[in-house]
Amino acid sequence: MDYSYGKKKYAGTALAALIIFGAVTAALVVVPHAAYAATSITTSADKFYGPNLLRVVITDTAKNTATDTALVHVDFNHLGSPLGSADYTIKNIGTSGTFEFFITTSNTLNPTAPTFTGTGGAFVLRANTVPTTVNTNDQGVTLASQLQDQDSIVITYGDLPQKTVSFAKSNAVANVDRNTAGSGDNVVLTLVDSDANIDPTKADIFNATNLVSASTGTLTLSGAKFRETGQNTGQFELTVAVAGPAPLNGASLTATFPSSTTLTINDKDVYVAGNGPAPFDVVGPNPSTITSSKSVTLQNVDGVLTTLKPITLGNGIMLQVTDSDRNVDTKSKDTIGVGNVTVQVDGVTMPSPMVNAIPLQETASGSGIFVPNTTDNKISIKVGPTDNVTTTSIQLTPATIASDPDITITYNDPAADPSGAKAFKLITKLTHSAGTLAGPTQAGVTDKFGLTITDPDLNTNSKSVDSFIVTFPVSPANTANGVSFANGMGTMTLKAKGSGLTLGSALTMTFIETDIDSGIFTASNIDMSIINAAVSGGLSDGDQIEFKYTDNTESPTQSSTITFNIGKPTASISINRGTIPIPTAGTGSKFTVTIVDSTKNVNSNSVDTFSTGVTIAGTKKDGSSNLDTTIMTGLGAGKTFTETGANTGVFTADYTVGSGTQIAANMDSAKIKFTYTTGGTTTSASVTLRSYDGTVLSNVSSVQNGGNITITVNDPDMNKDSGTAEQVSVTIQGKSDDIGSAITLSDLKETGSDTGVFTKTITVGKDFKISDLTNNKFSTAFEIHYVDLLASDLSTSVDREFDGTVKTSSGTIGITPTIVGPGTKIFIEVKDPDLNANPAGIDTTASGVEYIRITSDRSGANTLTTALGEETGSNTGIFRTKLTLNPITGATPSPLFPPNTTKEVTGFVLPGDILSIRYTDQKDASGSKATVSQVIKVISQDPVMNSSKVTIDANGSVQVTVTDADANTDGDAVDSITLKVTSTTDPVGISVTALETGANTGVFRGTVTTTTGVTTGSVSAKVGDNVNVKYTDKYPADYADRVKQVVDPSKDFTFVIPVGTSSGSGNVDATSAAKPVLKDFSGNELTEVTAGQQIVLSSTVTNNQNTVQPFAAIVEVRDANGFTVYLQWQTGSLNPNGSTNVGLSWTPDVSGTYTARTFVVTDIAHPSALSQISESTITVS
Repeated sequence: MDYSYGKKKYAGTALAALIIFGAVTAALVVVPHAAYAATSITTSADKFYGPNLLRVVITDTAKNTATDTALVHVDFNHLGSPLGSADYTIKNIGTSGTFEFFITTSNTLNPTAPTFTGTGGAFVLRANTVPTTVNTNDQGVTLASQLQDQDSIVITYGDLPQKTVSFAKSNAVANVDRNTAGSGDNVVLTLVDSDANIDPTKADIFNATNLVSASTGTLTLSGAKFRETGQNTGQFELTVAVAGPAPLNGASLTATFPSSTTLTINDKDVYVAGNGPAPFDVVGPNPSTITSSKSVTLQNVDGVLTTLKPITLGNGIMLQVTDSDRNVDTKSKDTIGVGNVTVQVDGVTMPSPMVNAIPLQETASGSGIFVPNTTDNKISIKVGPTDNVTTTSIQLTPATIASDPDITITYNDPAADPSGAKAFKLITKLTHSAGTLAGPTQAGVTDKFGLTITDPDLNTNSKSVDSFIVTFPVSPANTANGVSFANGMGTMTLKAKGSGLTLGSALTMTFIETDIDSGIFTASNIDMSIINAAVSGGLSDGDQIEFKYTDNTESPTQSSTITFNIGKPTASISINRGTIPIPTAGTGSKFTVTIVDSTKNVNSNSVDTFSTGVTIAGTKKDGSSNLDTTIMTGLGAGKTFTETGANTGVFTADYTVGSGTQIAANMDSAKIKFTYTTGGTTTSASVTLRSYDGTVLSNVSSVQNGGNITITVNDPDMNKDSGTAEQVSVTIQGKSDDIGSAITLSDLKETGSDTGVFTKTITVGKDFKISDLTNNKFSTAFEIHYVDLLASDLSTSVDREFDGTVKTSSGTIGITPTIVGPGTKIFIEVKDPDLNANPAGIDTTASGVEYIRITSDRSGANTLTTALGEETGSNTGIFRTKLTLNPITGATPSPLFPPNTTKEVTGFVLPGDILSIRYTDQKDASGSKATVSQVIKVISQDPVMNSSKVTIDANGSVQVTVTDADANTDGDAVDSITLKVTSTTDPVGISVTALETGANTGVFRGTVTTTTGVTTGSVSAKVGDNVNVKYTDKYPADYADRVKQVVDPSKDFTFVIPVGTSSGSGNVDATSAAKPVLKDFSGNELTEVTAGQQIVLSSTVTNNQNTVQPFAAIVEVRDANGFTVYLQWQTGSLNPNGSTNVGLSWTPDVSGTYTARTFVVTDIAHPSALSQISESTITVS
């Protein structure tokens, strides 16, 4: 291969060697780069064999139109030697940037469900010695010999790492889903073998005949098939029925219990024949003799019958059968059919002698644990007027429950140990206990009272809250005779003054369970007035009321009695606040007074009110004199108290107290007493007037633009209304360089309705300012003020203050790109949160305030100080200025940096100029004015050109890479260059656009396509031609000289690629280069290096051949940015299988991290690679 380059200023011949080596190995990159588009190569497997299909997916998101194609190169190798290759053009799947094709040795196999469904069918690359195609999109690859075990297939796309797939056999591995199986169980035999994964787009199926054997019993495989568990899993399942009929596509195995059997899978290399040349045209071992086995114990297990909870009316019968051999199928929930489990209640035989029609279901796949397949997984026991057992239900009377009959549960195990059926029985009883009754000790004649029954037997449903109603009806019934409830499980009687009553109104009591499964039932709001009305002359204090509960489910029946006395109705008064703020002018303090008095609950169906019986008195804190409440507002008599709801007997009234004409001193610590009198009962409650000191705080003591600050005011005096979240106000201002006027924040909101704590979170710069870019002001402190209207010492309008500091930041400056040419658009970015004056908007630096200074070292250069910066987005604190460089083409312009007061400025330069860009930070982290700067050198470079392949086919393609840092002309975008491509046959040629691999990489790639005919976008060529790729470098290395001498200072560079031939005799495995190590001049290894210290980079080069090999060993050092800072070489000859030491001296100029690289080429003038690259990392202190 010929290369033609302009003279390099940096070790031209050595750099040429690097270029060649980079082209051959695709390992050397001069400028680091980032990916431009998401690209990848994925395959359905890392190895495959036989006629199977391998699915290959290329992803290239840069190709997003329906007409895009991907050119893929595929090599077929045997022990490192080529068997054949193909360049395959694949169509896009829609606009997804996804390209799919398949590789197979078969001439007939097609994917069942390819993702590409367009015209021409699937893309299948058929590789064998005599390939034929099926689909329009198919392509055949004629191989020198058929693929063999351990061959490889290498897939290449663009500059991605190659994907290598092994063409290799795999051995079958057997697995079973269970180690023990009983009569009628299924054993799932799994075959794991990628050789059987014929089509990765579907779940494959193949016959099990001759694949499986059993060591004992008779295995019948007629119609049996292995089915893949899913597409492309390589795992296949066969269901074997033990001592039962074979399922669909399954096998059956006769068995003797107990015993064991071993299931053996015979490995095959080819499971489905492919229509192609031998050896993959027949199913067979070819010549595999591998087997894989798994043993299964054949044994029936006795079932175990248990109940999960005691049998109660609430629990029902929660039975459980544990029987592993009834777990017929481990992949699904099995059932135990009706008739296998029966339940009998001793003495109850109608209409059915037993429950026997409830199936049991497995709790989970493979558990072998079974419970009733009913709601809540239980057999319910209900209570009713008659005993009734059906095939699916049980109903018992309270009397039968009381007699404690035996309950017999039977499980008929159809496959017991060792064989045959066996019955297992569990005899138990229904658990029940006597209930108790509880109630009040006293109640008034108009009170509402409650009763509580504790009896678990009344909890008939353990999954919900139960309830029942007890009703004493009106005359002529007598309450002493009792009423039955809950299906006769209980009886209730009522007596007053020792006798039963004839009621004028029905007395209804609704008992509701206190919680799910608690067995405790409470009836509230039982109306004593109904009982009182039924007593002649009414009830008097000291009279007794008796309720008796009889539990009919016990034998003998059990009773529980509650007796309580009639007493005066109770009443109470309370206030929801112990203290209230001292009212100030224009504001009042609100509180709520609550009175509980059942006698005021006149109508149980509506909300009652009253307005009498309450008196108010005020007392000063010393108690020496009364506080005249008439001169305080809001304390007048006649407030209406309103019931909180129908039939509650609880009444409330709200009071808002104002100061009236009272002074604060009189109200401080004074008490307001509320007294309620009713029916001879007097009760009172008081509230105290107090004032507190307010405080104002911030959650942070130091702030900066864009940050949040939470302001908190704690002042109980402002909690005027305990039922409402109120608001207070504060002011805030940036100080020491005051920024405007103080900002009032009037909406600090109370954290709750009764906290007296008020907060608000604000954003610095948005809600209040600490910087003013226009006037170049930057606050160093901030103050928050809160006016405390009344302090604890009764002083008024006290200023509460919080002082904080403003944190300033040290700004930084960055330049993009870091390598610039004379025509580059440079983006200057200043990062300084102090400039983020308005986090809610996009800020711009102010004119008239020095921001950045731009100048160069060229003689007569002026300094531009008026450029502005604009924030890259709201709240970023990053400000950008664009500097567009223009090359000086004639007389030096004046000024070099024209005046400009915008964010986009220009400058005139030549390679070699050094630009100085400085940012003036008005306040750095210490609060002082400071400057930070960046220096950048304008360069021009010759390009580095290479290709992805040494040669190109006459109908092929190759990717050409051009590395030219100064062609990266836009620091904010992906650039492009144009390549002129010609050939010996086609001197006119075509133009190819090479795109930069990413913003600011300076690396450009384009694809050159050849054709033996005439095709748009391809250059015509034939074997023996040279393809010439010409790149016109606008800014070559000697641009600064040429611009003064010629009209057009650009220069052409040509890269030559032979068509159909190889230009190098190099073999990267011919020699080996050891990693470079550091030594001193005495040969001692070094562990530490300092800047300015002269050292030796030493490496050992070894000849891996049996012949003499001339060589040039190259040692290169790159800095942390990937740029070459040192390059030297040593030449000589290596004896057959011999070694030599290479040592070259190097003196690092500056500290940092470096990469030392060693590699071997044939010679410097016409190098071909003889080794891989070896690297080591060097740290210079």
